[in-house]
Amino acid sequence: MRTWCRIYANFDEESKKELLKFGIVIEPTDTYFRIFDDAPHFKEILNISKNCEQFSLCKATTFFSNEEIDSSNSFLLRWVPAEVPDPVGEISEEMKEFIYGSICKNCSLPLSYKPNENPIHFKREPILRRKPIAFSALGINNIWFTSKDKFEIFFKKWGFDKKPIVFGKNKIVSTELIQLIAPFAPSALKLKGTEYGQTYDLETRNGKIGNYPPCKTCGQNLYTNQSLDFFPRFEKEFDFDFTYSQEWFGWYHHIIVSKRFLDHLVNLRAIRSKYGHNYIIPVEKD
Repeated sequence: MRTWCRIYANFDEESKKELLKFGIVIEPTDTYFRIFDDAPHFKEILNISKNCEQFSLCKATTFFSNEEIDSSNSFLLRWVPAEVPDPVGEISEEMKEFIYGSICKNCSLPLSYKPNENPIHFKREPILRRKPIAFSALGINNIWFTSKDKFEIFFKKWGFDKKPIVFGKNKIVSTELIQLIAPFAPSALKLKGTEYGQTYDLETRNGKIGNYPPCKTCGQNLYTNQSLDFFPRFEKEFDFDFTYSQEWFGWYHHIIVSKRFLDHLVNLRAIRSKYGHNYIIPVEKD
């Protein structure tokens, strides 16, 4: 595993000379440079930069080796099916309440992490083209939709259920398309002390992240959507092929899949390769 970083600072002339010894050229207008965290002399380079004013380290993207991916049995799925135009209401408070039920008045998180029975309402009937196996909607892209035929072929045997969708002003029930229903994990994730365990400040709503307490009203945490390390395991292990996390990451639940289901997506050519960092993050091993 290696992480692509950006190091920001107000580089003075002395630090520029020191960094140049390691092949890092800082131009007069530069406010940052990029480097992998496994680069030679990374710690020395980092320490030089820390001595500059306005220093900050931004971890941008993490890359996993093929061996790390091959040795994992489950994965955080970052891949999103093709997206269609927004459903009615987009992801407004009204839309979240329609999908999940009551909303916390303090932090705006739904009080239930599971969707209710309301069918998702689209402005017009979406089109699922021939090649994609499913599609998602802008604003709620962790919820998948497909056709009734493709559900029987590609999803039913993997434990998915389905429910109807509606479209138009009169909320017409689609005869071709359905929403895929997948189980939520029966266990919480081991988030404490991980990159994924950082939370937003729900009291001030200032966008800052750290080890902030849960909402005082509903007791829930809003976790950051960072993906800079192996994904944590569940507190209690269970068998699954496709499951949603109980926790909220941003306004989404993460999707965790088995190696079997990932291979299924690759075989269908839904995902070009399981080795692309844009598609998956391996779950940490024991």
